[in-house]
Amino acid sequence: ISTSVDESVTSVLTTSGSSLKVNEKKFKFLITTIDLEYVKDGSNNKVEGISSLTSAEKVRGYKVTFHGDIEPNEEGICEVSYLMDVKPVSEGSLILEGLIVDRKDFMNAMKIVMEVQARKGRTVKFLAYIHGIDQEPDFHWKECKDIENKARRSMNEDGNAYSIPRDLVVIPVIWSNEFTTKNDSYLGKTQRYRAEKEHSLAAGMALSSIANLDYGENYKFPISVLCHSMGNRVLMTYASEQERDAVTKRFEHIFMVAPDIWEEVFNRRVINEEPGSPKSEFGDAGLKLRYMLKDGGKIHILKNPGDIALRASHVLNFFRTRLGRFGKQAQESRGRIHEDIEGIMVDYDMGIYGTQHGYTAFDESVEIYCAQMFD
Repeated sequence: ISTSVDESVTSVLTTSGSSLKVNEKKFKFLITTIDLEYVKDGSNNKVEGISSLTSAEKVRGYKVTFHGDIEPNEEGICEVSYLMDVKPVSEGSLILEGLIVDRKDFMNAMKIVMEVQARKGRTVKFLAYIHGIDQEPDFHWKECKDIENKARRSMNEDGNAYSIPRDLVVIPVIWSNEFTTKNDSYLGKTQRYRAEKEHSLAAGMALSSIANLDYGENYKFPISVLCHSMGNRVLMTYASEQERDAVTKRFEHIFMVAPDIWEEVFNRRVINEEPGSPKSEFGDAGLKLRYMLKDGGKIHILKNPGDIALRASHVLNFFRTRLGRFGKQAQESRGRIHEDIEGIMVDYDMGIYGTQHGYTAFDESVEIYCAQMFD
């Protein structure tokens, strides 16, 4: 998404032994994509349980082409791709293209943005946004841009601009997903929902492939993570794949919006797998998320008790209550929150939105993100 960098400074980034000149004005998009499966030359190397949706195929009418090549790992599943300067191949085209860079170059691009703004006395914060299901790439980017714009336009209670400008850069994190339509049958929607659960698990595993690499000084980046709905499953899978003793502090804050996950993932007995306790598919991921927070960071849960989508999810998930409807309250009132997580979780009641599920970019939500990241 546009970084609003208005100063022209050329930097040299190194990729695969060659020099790549990148002008900051060309940082139109900083994107992380998660490719679930690699399909090459028309072959169909299906991974069991995962449909063949990839960046090289049409996904909901979109086809993303890359300047570069991505090779699958031994299981045939791609890891994580970093793209910059993504744009339509021609005006009005649904085909998008971008430049693949490696992780180091992607981090360097973020660093350059920070340095340019610092020279103007401004502070940049990064927010990685993992979408839920039924998301087209362009809608996700527009929503990210909407969040950025609202952050920069925001005023304090006195109607004045904030003394520290809220320069927020939202990084879209895209994972392959299908979609349902209003014409789909209930059975069709149910089957698609369950397929998407598998996709989100695979995406989380792909994302975790970069988790234990040495980032060095890049951990100093002021980055938080935002997840909507099933995007929280991607995040939880990412966390579950880590070794508890090796988890590194990565995020300033974690924002879970309408999380379509079981409300007991932060429960002490679930995390510790106490005898007779219910099991979570994410194991101790809730505790690992807490350990990923930098000092002073929180896990923020935006919940809506009337969320109609999560009411349906409650049924589809064998009547396990959803965190996006109840937040931490029920578990906390029973004294079940893991001791290392107590005081770290914060609930925000978004019941003013009635039955709505998609309120990630609403004004009240953006204000919550900014109040924690900047103030």
